[in-house]
Parts: sequence; C-alpha cells; structure tokens
Amino acid sequence: MYFKIYHIWLQQSIFLAACLLIIPTAAIECSDDEIFDFFDDEQYLNITTNQTCPSNIKPVDVLTLLIDDLNALCILQQDFYLRTNELNQRSLLDYGIFLPQKECAHPWDIGAHFFYNQTTRDNFTRTSTKLCSYLAIFEESFIQEIQQRIIDLGIETPVDLKDAVPLFRGMTIQERRTGFMFHGMRRWGSSRFRFWFPFYYNEANFFLTPEELDAIEADLGITDPEEDTNFARKHLIADKLGFGDLRLNLDFPLTRLGGISTKIGLLATVPTACAIKKGLYGNYFKKLCHGPELNFCTLFDLAVQQMDFEALQEIGQQFAFTALNHFSANLIDTKMGNGGHFGLGCYIRSKTKLNTLIRRPWADHINIISRMTAEYLFSKTETRYFIELSDRARFAALGLNRDPKVIIEDANDDPIYAKKVLNFLESQFIDRIFPFALPVKVRPGLIFRWITKYMYETHGWGYSVASDTWLTTREKLSKIQIPQNFPQPLNKTIARKPFGYQVGIIGNLFWKLPQNRILSLNAEYNFSSTGIGPDYMLSINFEHLF
Repeated sequence: MYFKIYHIWLQQSIFLAACLLIIPTAAIECSDDEIFDFFDDEQYLNITTNQTCPSNIKPVDVLTLLIDDLNALCILQQDFYLRTNELNQRSLLDYGIFLPQKECAHPWDIGAHFFYNQTTRDNFTRTSTKLCSYLAIFEESFIQEIQQRIIDLGIETPVDLKDAVPLFRGMTIQERRTGFMFHGMRRWGSSRFRFWFPFYYNEANFFLTPEELDAIEADLGITDPEEDTNFARKHLIADKLGFGDLRLNLDFPLTRLGGISTKIGLLATVPTACAIKKGLYGNYFKKLCHGPELNFCTLFDLAVQQMDFEALQEIGQQFAFTALNHFSANLIDTKMGNGGHFGLGCYIRSKTKLNTLIRRPWADHINIISRMTAEYLFSKTETRYFIELSDRARFAALGLNRDPKVIIEDANDDPIYAKKVLNFLESQFIDRIFPFALPVKVRPGLIFRWITKYMYETHGWGYSVASDTWLTTREKLSKIQIPQNFPQPLNKTIARKPFGYQVGIIGNLFWKLPQNRILSLNAEYNFSSTGIGPDYMLSINFEHLF
C-alpha cells in the first residue's frame, strides 16, 4: 500500500525544490561525524559544493533569477510548517488491558501477555489526523504561488502541482506495536508489589487509504513497479525492536467496610526503554544536527551556463530524499517508552462486591473494581524541531520589502550587498524546509488514568468489561539550547505536543487451568480521542500462580 506513493512523492519533492529556488544541494555535518551516502543505501548525503561563486557568475545575476523571475522573496516569507511537534504516543504501560485480570491469594504471580496494538490514524494536531494540518504546502495560496512561477517561466512539469499536491492532504501515519508484556506480582497479606515491562517491535509509516491511492493513480497515471518497495522501506517506514520502560507498583490496604475495600499505592516508571535493533524492515531516521549548505551560484552555473540537467536532477533527488528523511525523523521514528522521562505517581484502588448493594444470588459473582492514577513525568532534555517565530524583520533589515527592481539595482551597484542578500536567501530556503533540531528541556507534565471494571467470576472461568480513560496534559518546553548569533526567537507553541485524551472499552475472558495457571483473552478499543489517534489492542495472557 505504501509503494504506489513512490513516483508521485519523488516527482513532487524534486520539482518543488527545483521550482522554489533552482535546485539546491546538501552537505550534512553532524557532531558525531555520522555522515552517510544515499547511494550506499544510507539516509544522509555526502555531497559538497564549493561555497564560493565561480568567477564567471555574478551574484546579481543569480538574484535576478531568484527575485525577478521566481519571486523567491514572496515564497520565502511564507511558513512551510504549520506544526513541528512530535506526535503523542501512549505508553504501553498505561493500557488497562495489562492490569491483573482477577483476584488471587497466592504469594507469587508471574506471566506474560502476547499483544498486538495498532493506531490506524495518528493525530498531527489536537483535532486533525491529516497531513494538511501539519504542512502549509497544502494551502491553496501556497500552491498557486508556485504554480504561477512555473507558468511565468514556461516550464514543462511532470505533474500539475495544483491538482497533484491536494491528493496528499489526507495522508496520515499508522503505528503498530507487537511483542510481550512481562509481569509479576508479590503479595504480603493485603499488600502487593507488582512490576511489568514490554519487549516489543515498533513500526510506523505514512499511510494513504485505498481510495486515496486509487485517486492518485487515476489522476497521475502511476504504476506500481517492484522497485518501489525499496523506496518505501528507506523513506516512508521506520521500525525498531527493543525494551520498553519498567513500571513498579506498591499498594497497601486503606479501608474495609463490609464488601467494600480500598487500597492506596505508589507507582514509578523507570526509563529502561532502549532499542536493540533499528531498521529491521524499514529504516531509522536521525534528526539532522546541521542544515544543508547551499551555493546558488554553482547551481546557476550548472543550470544556465553548462545546462547540465542530469547533474541537477541527481542533486535534486538527493536533496528531496534528505528533506523527506528529516521530516520522517520527527514523525515516524517514534521513541520506545516515555522517551527517557522518569515517572512518579500514586493511585487509589477500590473493590466493591455487588451483593453488598444488590441482594440477589447472581450478584454474588460480580465485583466492581475501580482504579484512579495520577503520574508526573519529570523533565528531560530532548531534541525537538523549531522554526523561527518571525523573520519578516530580517527581510526588512536587508531592504527586501522594497520593489524587486530596486533591490536588483542596489545589488548591481554594490557586490557586497548582492552577496549578503544571496547568502541570506540561501539560508532562508534551508530553514524553511529543514526545521532547526535543537536540544530543549521537555516537561511532559501529568498523566491521569481511570479504569472501572465489572468482573463476573465463577468456578473455572470468568469475564470482565471495563471502561478506560487516559489523559495527558500539554507538555512544556524551556531552556532551548540556541547557538550563538541565532537570527530570531523560535516558535515554541507549534513545537509542543497537544493535550491528549482517550476513552475506550476493555473486554476480558479468563479460564483457571490446572496447576494454578490462568489463560485469558483480552481486547481493548479506544474509540474516542483528542490529540492522539484512536487505537485497539489484542492480547493473550498466560500466568502461573505459586
């Protein structure tokens, strides 16, 4: 399903880069010296262009093309990104499906769930699951501006952007997690200590519905060659295998009144999550620690004087792939666990025998169990994406809010001014496509959970139905590690994850097996959500009591 995207995505990525500002080239410089070559099947580029203009190229000639012909000043004063936040993700430890299925009196309880979890449509914002809510390139004004430049220049394009780009407005992200949730419990009278942690495979990918794919094929005449598989695996799919965080619970009896008992407890989430293998089927993506470098003079020389369009196409392809990987690093290369944040919280748990409220024989087998939890996740430094809050003042400082003909005249009279403007436009183009990846202190805040379970238990078997409510507050960002001489304040508002909320239902069917063993089938479906995609989970649990 991912593979039909290949030709359209490739053509549009290359062509958008070309139409905006000729075609740039990229040289990635990472602090850990991890520089890879795309043609060696890695995700980063090792292409370097001379950063000085060739002697036969004048900066004013390049500016004439950019400002007068391509209207770059108007394009570059628009934001390409509406949001730069990572997506909300619910920790596997927070699902009610993994809580104990039944009450037991044995000192020890050891077991494991084999589970499968899927989010079909992730939320980019609090209310939208569509890519158009994240990127401004889907806005009609943006597309029309690019299309008009194409018409003015008389360029023949492989696709009509005005018709092709909106076909991707509904693109979303899917996520799948499958593996084992190991758990154990130790009892001392009415007190309990419990732990659980997962070992699982995590995969995320960009997704279009079959109807959207059919519309793309019908409009653009796209085929589905076998080699598209490699493209999807390198750029549209991210996966990893590893351990999640460790959750510890300790509770004590609080009150007991007739058939109603209450316990209070403490919980801790220990950040033990780690990936032991990345890129098993898809790829893994690292946020670029430096933006690409540009030299419009060199590219102008290739395009206008040498007319080496084959070299330009190769550069454009690699630039498009780098931009796509930088985008994927933020959205589909998701973290294991809570991203390294330590959590500490408390909970209250009550159990009510229904026969204390309803004096009927059938009520003797039914218990109502409620659990309310509040957990605080402590702050930790993470790398997040940011864009400038406003850069129109920088355009004005260079006199770029004037008539284009006046700007070109000044550039023609003053070569130093021409070079300064050219360098500024080069950096602006990269800053629009590659958000700044900067270390920042992240405070996820509070997570609330409320589960109410109705459990029927008789000799040899039982079942339960429960409601599951999960809520996370909006995170806060502070102490951004900004490099010296950074041009503008950063937009922290669009970089924060939104408030998240899920409501679902849990079903459970269990059997008591010989030799103090329990087998259960479990399902959870979160049908209502805000800021996080609705999902479902299935599991088979086996545990041994001794």
